Amino acid sequence: MSSIARAGALVVLAMLLLAGDGCKEAAAPPASGDQASSPAATQAAPGKTAAATNRVDAWINVSSGCQQATVDLLKQLATQYAGKIDVSVTDFGTPEGADKWRLAGLHCMTIQFNGKNAVTFPVEGDNKTVVFQMPPGLLWEHPDLKAAFKALDAGTLREASDEEVQQLTQPVKVDLHPRAEGAKFFLGQRLIATLEGKEGGLSPAARASAATKAVEKWTAGPISPSDVTPAKGPDGWGVYGGEVHILSPTSDDALDLGPAATTEAVARMWASNLQKAVFAALTEAHKTKHAAAK
Repeated sequence: MSSIARAGALVVLAMLLLAGDGCKEAAAPPASGDQASSPAATQAAPGKTAAATNRVDAWINVSSGCQQATVDLLKQLATQYAGKIDVSVTDFGTPEGADKWRLAGLHCMTIQFNGKNAVTFPVEGDNKTVVFQMPPGLLWEHPDLKAAFKALDAGTLREASDEEVQQLTQPVKVDLHPRAEGAKFFLGQRLIATLEGKEGGLSPAARASAATKAVEKWTAGPISPSDVTPAKGPDGWGVYGGEVHILSPTSDDALDLGPAATTEAVARMWASNLQKAVFAALTEAHKTKHAAAK
């Protein structure tokens, strides 16, 4: 796999989930030359010492407040591994932080382990590859961050290979276990959407049932999280799995989020929920396949 292909795979993973999340990252501010100066954007977490041989650099929009739980966890881990791992957090929500973030060639929230954000480390007797980009809940979870710190300290964390990164983007046939409970649409135990209004002559409950059948049709073959897209068609915004239409939000669905919410915002939220479920299912499928090949 060429370096271009590897970069492409990482871009797919990072960008396929930009449709939105419950707490979207605020856009980075203009370069510092365009605004008045603000306080220093990069801060060392507690426990930083010159003796540490490993480092973790977190690039987070701290100013937005959306990622405070991750910032707090990083501070906790910095204290836990004081003297062993240096931890720095750059707030790209500030002009100075945004400058550093852009100069580093980054485009989204990223956590780097000795300069690498795609890493492989042991978890429960097996190797796990994780790309630490985007907010938690998309490509990674907080337990992954804890496990990566532990492996970095133990010397068992390494840069992910080209094949490992590519594997994360390969389509796989999986059963997402779609189901409807009244007007609620689930994939397994994950709630994807709560439907409030009629659409196309269908009641909310009928729309949830139709979404279940649409997902079954889409997943008849191999799928990828990048198949999931929110898109605007002639009849408004909808969520698609490849070429299969799954759901379209109504104005009533949008009102459930607040008076200022739009159908676009709802479609992006539903797409994000769907992408998370797909990525989790594919991760488990790859793990099972890997275990069977041993």
